[in-house]
Amino acid sequence: MRMRRLSLLLLLWMAGCGGGSGGSAGGGVATPPPAAPSSPGAGEWALNDPALFGSSLRQQARVAAESVGRWFAAHAQQQDAGLAWPASDRQPAPATGLENGAAGVGMFLLALAEKTGEPAHQALAIQAGDFILSRYAAGEFNGPDWLAGAAGTGEYMLALHRATGQARFLLGARRAGQYLAGQAHHEGAGVYWKHAPDHPKRYTGKAHGAAGIGEFLLALHEATGELQYLDLAEAAFVWLESQKLPLEPGGVGYRRLASDQFVYHAWCGGSAGVMPFLKRLHQVTGKALYRQRYLQVATGLVNRAEPRPQGESWRREDLADSPQFPAYCFGAGGVVEQLFNAYEASGEPLYLQHALAGASWLAAQARTLPKGRGHYWPMSADSAEFELGWHTGVGSVGRVLLRASAYEPRYRAEAEAAAILLLETAVRSQPQALQWWDRWRVASPAAAPEQFVGWHYGSAGIGMFLLQIDTP
Repeated sequence: MRMRRLSLLLLLWMAGCGGGSGGSAGGGVATPPPAAPSSPGAGEWALNDPALFGSSLRQQARVAAESVGRWFAAHAQQQDAGLAWPASDRQPAPATGLENGAAGVGMFLLALAEKTGEPAHQALAIQAGDFILSRYAAGEFNGPDWLAGAAGTGEYMLALHRATGQARFLLGARRAGQYLAGQAHHEGAGVYWKHAPDHPKRYTGKAHGAAGIGEFLLALHEATGELQYLDLAEAAFVWLESQKLPLEPGGVGYRRLASDQFVYHAWCGGSAGVMPFLKRLHQVTGKALYRQRYLQVATGLVNRAEPRPQGESWRREDLADSPQFPAYCFGAGGVVEQLFNAYEASGEPLYLQHALAGASWLAAQARTLPKGRGHYWPMSADSAEFELGWHTGVGSVGRVLLRASAYEPRYRAEAEAAAILLLETAVRSQPQALQWWDRWRVASPAAAPEQFVGWHYGSAGIGMFLLQIDTP
């Protein structure tokens, strides 16, 4: 009966795609834009006019986000249990994780349901959860990490439980936690996780390592009250202590891999991504050591900020020849947001000063496409390519500049310029349903671009940024 009800909701919602949408700002769905190029950068640019989405940028962003939801509804594939999506247009197998799977799509759908009040979005998110639960039942977790594996899908289980109150999703989160406990490798009083049995590297950070896994374990402890998950998270901190290096004066940073001999500053792999775990440890336990280490990492990032004519930037690694990228995952974007967080947690004005200097550098790196109005950020200073994703490209920088606008309102316009670029480059695969290529080249075809679905590179993450723009 529950599945029949969910299917009916989805059918009714899809049937209404051609008319008005009660969740859209300003009334109905705007006329869909013309199709974007079949290959980004190939031939003459054929950019969308954002005005075709609505009269104001907030309305345009909302309509575009709802169109992403329609794409997911139209392309969901029935599985033995639940629904899933191909990871990309060239990877037909469905995945479970946040990066390019059902969890990443589901996180966006839950956010869209909260924003619009449309129950069909949550119905689709629930079916994505059913698919993940079926993979758990088959013993398939896709490794332990946060980005594509059990820590990330477990986080999605907790999000579904909060949104629906359905106990089976909390049970699913527990299954993920039990799997992680079984995969933990003990080293003295600490624990770490191998990325996968056939990829035994030991990572520290958010995407693949102990910090991202530890964050989920803390959330699971809070949801269940079970101390085993807190104990495991604290043991992950013990292991991370063996992976830190000094960044004088008074700072520390973390390796990306246990085999590295240098600090990795960026969010996906190193110090900036370890910081949320340290902050959460302090919030959950009240232990002063965790707050002390958190602020020492922030100080380490301040110590490695490099002055530029238009602000400050950070090298990805603590090496003189390491590149400087703008993107959230592997560049300055993730560092800047963590310094904003450190300021808000501590009141230390030095962190705010350097966060704003980093935002200034990010804004200065913006470029505009021929015949376009939106802003993109080259992958590096000498690159002709740029990415679009919420963690890897235009959406990732836009989200940080939107955060900066809380302190300096001028950055709101910079964040909106990122949203305009995303509207200009959206691919309309069918009426009122949008996708994006992951990578564009300014003057010639991009090398093998793909249309991903998930949080990291793909449409789910871009949709998350558009929902952020649809906020005063």
